[in-house]
Amino acid sequence: ASTMGIEAPQPMITGGLQAALKTAQGAHEAGMTCVVTTSVDSAVGTLAALHLAAALNNGLHHGLATSGWLKRDVGSAPRPELGMMTLGELPGLGFVPNPEILT
Repeated sequence: ASTMGIEAPQPMITGGLQAALKTAQGAHEAGMTCVVTTSVDSAVGTLAALHLAAALNNGLHHGLATSGWLKRDVGSAPRPELGMMTLGELPGLGFVPNPEILT
């Protein structure tokens, strides 16, 4: 979604990470600000969006802290600390499944 010079792609709505990255690159080329947002995504979607936000490296605050609204989640989503989320040390997305959901 775009409004007043700000582009806010939601990777799970815009067609995944590649589509959201393409949207962000187009916004940058057009001189627009870009912030990544989630759409009440699970831990997987939140981690993916966090990686995209980190890749943009634009120093802005992105809207990613929505997975806490879910009653249950498929894994452990990153939690904001002092308004910031950080990528973990695990490979790939860093996703750790919730064994209670998988059984």
